[in-house]
Amino acid sequence: MLVNVSAFTEARRWPADRYAAVVRHIRERMPLASVLVTGDPSEWNVAQAVAVAAKATAAGVTPVREAFALIAAADAVITPDTSLAHAAAATATPAAVLINGNRTIDAPVGERIVRITATGDLSTLAVAEHAHACVAGSTSAAESDLVCS
Repeated sequence: MLVNVSAFTEARRWPADRYAAVVRHIRERMPLASVLVTGDPSEWNVAQAVAVAAKATAAGVTPVREAFALIAAADAVITPDTSLAHAAAATATPAAVLINGNRTIDAPVGERIVRITATGDLSTLAVAEHAHACVAGSTSAAESDLVCS
């Protein structure tokens, strides 16, 4: 599983402790899951903090084509609404796309894409459950847009 913690704008970012909680939850449910946390060089400290907190591996990826290659090889992706979400859609890689509920949604739609919108006080456990369903491949097209509040 690939976890991208980076987003170009602050409005698309999610706190590191929440990423770590989601990854820990998935690893509890899927103990053999291999988790790679990545981020833009400007957010490398966030990627490392999430990896340490979630007992995962961190990997810096530059240029973006390397990130796209990782997505194509991943079993699943967790990412904010960024170009990497679109890369997951293009490569048919299951993805849980984290959306800030206070902005326009640019994330792709598709049978293997779960767009999780945060409204108000985000429930990390709810996101973890939806992300786990995506990673485990147990989501349906009817569940492609989820709201966690």
